Amino acid sequence: MATQDELKKQVGYKAVDDYVESGMIVGLGTGSTAAFAVERVGEKLKSGELKDIIAIPTSIRTKEQAEGLGIPLSTLDEYSNLDVAIDGADEVDPDLNLVKGGGGALLREKMVEVCAKKFIVIVDESKLCDGLGPGFPLPVEITPFCWEHTMRTVAGLPSVAGCEAKLRLGSAATGSKPDGDEPAITDNGNYIVDLFFTSPIKDAVKAAEELKSTVGVVDHGLFCGITTAVIIAGKDGTLKDIVCIPTSVRTKEQAEELGIPLTTLGTPESRFSKLDVAIDGADAVDPALNLIKGGGGALFREKIVEECAEKFIVIVDDSKLCDGLGPSFALPVEIAPFCWEHTMRAISELPSLKGGKPVLRLGSSANNQPDGDEPAVTDNGLYIVDIFFDEPIADAPKAAAELKATCGVFEHGLFCGMTTSVIIAGKDGISQKP
Repeated sequence: MATQDELKKQVGYKAVDDYVESGMIVGLGTGSTAAFAVERVGEKLKSGELKDIIAIPTSIRTKEQAEGLGIPLSTLDEYSNLDVAIDGADEVDPDLNLVKGGGGALLREKMVEVCAKKFIVIVDESKLCDGLGPGFPLPVEITPFCWEHTMRTVAGLPSVAGCEAKLRLGSAATGSKPDGDEPAITDNGNYIVDLFFTSPIKDAVKAAEELKSTVGVVDHGLFCGITTAVIIAGKDGTLKDIVCIPTSVRTKEQAEELGIPLTTLGTPESRFSKLDVAIDGADAVDPALNLIKGGGGALFREKIVEECAEKFIVIVDDSKLCDGLGPSFALPVEIAPFCWEHTMRAISELPSLKGGKPVLRLGSSANNQPDGDEPAVTDNGLYIVDIFFDEPIADAPKAAAELKATCGVFEHGLFCGMTTSVIIAGKDGISQKP
């Protein structure tokens, strides 16, 4: 079994290998796990694998380590937009909210990491929790002036009710365990109050807001809605990446059974509106890599997730390839139940869908072959009309635009101009387009 330091090294190295490229501006975190990411950046610069990197350190300790490794450094004053930041965390909840600041650098870490297009968190699995608070005390950086008053005010906030507030003593970088008699001093000349909880913080986002609005509080260790991905080292030495957004209730249930942490595009505090990659199947693929999707009834949720991905990878067998969309698989259209017959007639009259025959889907929304007598209902509470064609759709992008503009149409199964590449399973093996 790998040691704690070996696990930390694994995730630190993987984060750099997977997310740092030449020419990037990189935020370097603070702490025992982040130190391995800094080490890896230095190694790859020295070997020539990385070039033209500019790094923004989040503490004096990280700055000194990076200087010793020959990593070019700058500050947010020069570069306010970072490509990626990599750092550890003291706790990670199922929504990828974090507690950070055990090393005392929480203000500088937050200032740097909110400026990054991607914030990659590296931890071992002991840092995962069902709710923030009990597993690691929440640090709050406060001004030395009237610190006892500020500590009492913080402890009295409704969102952190029940906590025990303690002034951090000794070194600011030793977490919540005292190693001296004098107040710990941060790199910014402030004190740290650690909040100890016996039960999870009920609303981390609200707690973050209340703490930040308290006079005397400089910042706090709640990092909510900032994380792009978490790389986790398991006790068995395996590595796991978390950034999973399901496109249907069925996929959500499958992922939950497999123990995959999930989030959504829709939470107010979420920054998951940009995905690294989305992977999905398709019902038909034309030579321009336009698709028909929605045979399983999840076309809207699939589209809203997949259009947010930097790369959309389609996986099919070669029976899904076609010269033109339409004849090989019916085009699904998700519509409002209200006056659905009117909407279906309006769809049938669209010029771009001339010759198409719309049929209301019956039974299960996951099957475009009727398997019941009642209208199929999607995860969104809507109906599906399947349009059957004898001839290919002449202009798929035009059809997509006309469908989207039709009153009563929620979304359609034409995915045009979204595909990055298609991986195809054929009789002779695997191929890829382009």
